[in-house]
Formats: sequence, C-alpha cells, structure tokens
Amino acid sequence: MSISTIFSARKGFAAILIILAVVALIGLLGGAYYLGKSNLLKPQNQNTTALTSPQSASTPTQDQNSSLKTYTSTKYGFAVDYPASWTVKESTQTDVATLTPPGAENPVIKIDVSNMVLDDRGPIPFEEYVKTAAKNEIQGYNSLVSISEVTTKSGIKGFKTTWKVSPPPGAAGGSSVSNPMTYFPLSERYGSGMQQKRLELSLESDDGTYTDNYDTILGTLRYTQ
Repeated sequence: MSISTIFSARKGFAAILIILAVVALIGLLGGAYYLGKSNLLKPQNQNTTALTSPQSASTPTQDQNSSLKTYTSTKYGFAVDYPASWTVKESTQTDVATLTPPGAENPVIKIDVSNMVLDDRGPIPFEEYVKTAAKNEIQGYNSLVSISEVTTKSGIKGFKTTWKVSPPPGAAGGSSVSNPMTYFPLSERYGSGMQQKRLELSLESDDGTYTDNYDTILGTLRYTQ
C-alpha cells in the first residue's frame, strides 16, 4: 500500500470523526436548550400564583366593610343603613338620633326631625324652605353657601347644603363654612301647613374623615310607611 493511499484513508476517517463530533455537539446544544426552556417556564407559573394570592386575602376585609345595620324610625316612617360597628343613640324627646363610629369621642352624624321654621311667607315649596332653613333655625348661620339636589337609592329627593357661619360672640377668627346638612321632606301625615316636619342629616365631624360614610348613609335613606 502506498503512502498516498494511507494518507487518503486517514483523511477520510478524520472527516467522519469531525462529522460525528458536530452531530453530537448539535445534539448536546439542542438538549441543553430544551432543558433550559423548561426550567425558565416553571418559575413564571410560580410567580403568577404568588401575585394572585393577596387578592384572595383581601376578600374578608371587603366583606367586613359591607356589614350594615339599619336604624328605623317607627315614629316618622324612615330608615337608614349604617356600618355595623357604629353605635346609635336615640332621643325620643327631641327626635334626634346620632351615629358614632368605634373610637370616636363624639357622634359624627346627626339625624334630626323638626318642624320647618317658616318665615312670614307661610307654607312654601320645600326647596324654597331649604334655602333659608339653617339661617332661620340655627344661631350664627348667616347665609347659604351651596345647595345641590340629591336622590337616594330609593328615589327620595332632598337638598344638600352648606352655610356661612359666624364665630360665637367674643370668639376670635372670621366666618367659616359649615359641614354639609341635607334636608328631606316628610309625609304630611306627620304635620302640615305651619307644622310641617322635615328630616335633616348633618355631618358633625370637622376633619373630613367621615365624608364618604355620610354620603353612603344618605344614599340608603328610604321611607317605611
């Protein structure tokens, strides 16, 4: 056998080895890619589960906040809903009920039934009465600042107001604007003419903390008779 023949055979064998090595390398790379892709997918599924778990944990809190009780005035035929953790105190002598949240020293919402104080014009449309109500009924309330019509979930229409208030005699400071006071008419069965009665819900807290609660309670007002 000549040297050239041997060299050619070795060269062919080397080429075969190179091809086999390339095929093996491709196989290894493909396997590594597949395993790597599988491992990358697993943590993504775990992260998704962890992110959604806090949403489930918040559900009991929402259920607690939605717990309500009902205050009903059988004397004047109306009812409102309020947070179950709040306390209601009622005075049958003055026809006033107050709502106090836990931890608060004083009531934050007052529910009051009183005769409409009318001027020398006599009985007038309810909206016209509201425009002068606090001025005629509360000392230091000088003039109407704002008035807007509101409608409860049951369809009762009333008027939310704020008023310009003067400081008490001898007190320092200038005028201020009152907390909201919302007036609703009551049936003539409870009084008519110059003895007509109205329902008032007022926010008694000055820091604005319970404004949303006030509006929510307003929205639940309904007549029961």
